[in-house]
Amino acid sequence: MDAIACLSKDTLLNNSASGGAFVTLSRYFIKELHGHVFGAVFDKKFKCLHTEATSMNEIPAMQSSKYIQSNIEHVYIRVKELLSMDKYVLFTGTPCQVAALLSFVGTAQEKLLTVSLICHGVPSPKYWDTYITQQYKGKLSSYSFRNRKAKEEGCTSLEVNAVVDGRNIRESCFSDIYYSTFLKGLSFRESCYYCQYARRERIGDLTLGDFDSEKYYPAFYPKSAKSVIIVNTEKGQKIIDRIKHSFETIDIDYELEVRHNTQLRIPSIRPSKRDIFYYDLNNKDWVSFVKNYSKYNNG
Repeated sequence: MDAIACLSKDTLLNNSASGGAFVTLSRYFIKELHGHVFGAVFDKKFKCLHTEATSMNEIPAMQSSKYIQSNIEHVYIRVKELLSMDKYVLFTGTPCQVAALLSFVGTAQEKLLTVSLICHGVPSPKYWDTYITQQYKGKLSSYSFRNRKAKEEGCTSLEVNAVVDGRNIRESCFSDIYYSTFLKGLSFRESCYYCQYARRERIGDLTLGDFDSEKYYPAFYPKSAKSVIIVNTEKGQKIIDRIKHSFETIDIDYELEVRHNTQLRIPSIRPSKRDIFYYDLNNKDWVSFVKNYSKYNNG
């Protein structure tokens, strides 16, 4: 299986979580193919949902990682409608969302490009809703899980960047309660621990994710967050060939990437404390819940 690491040349790169692969794909579909792009956004109440974009002005909301299950209601029907109208469609989602779409519209769709994300698992929307309600008391006006500039500062790009009541908050992924329990695999839906798509053989035409084997390629933009693109189909390869000039790229060893990216081999391991995690979320007050799980370090 072919794989590349990349860094987009697009002007919207700084809105991306890593190397800007999604924004470059989106620009090609919208500008060159007059197509429709589907991805996840936060609405005004910070609910996560899939939406449709036909303009580059709509793409920044779809950029950057969102570690929550998106509401995908009506999207599959809309994609099928567009394909019946002979429109080009780019759909990006978790592997299970891509599999569901392909099951619904069929795999023989020449004008549909499906892109699956390298997914560790998704927490319940209830946990996310409780977190933003209790943690930020309705005063949240901006939120992101990633900061590309932190990578340039020599730090992890995984951090909360929020605007709360007009104040900028920047917090480590290890100290924020939602983020830390996500990274520990504590908050995932039960099906995520048995995910059939967390394996070498990927669903969709392309797979996008973080470049986890980057230490073996020290000369390739070491201070920048980069994406990995895994090419799964001939259709996916044709698209990459058409847009490759829009990236700085390097061919990488897929087996090496698999070795360093767990979700390309196996699903996330279910921690033992997952048995009571959602019971505690439903029954403890928020302060007690945070205090309890802030001390938790192992499965």
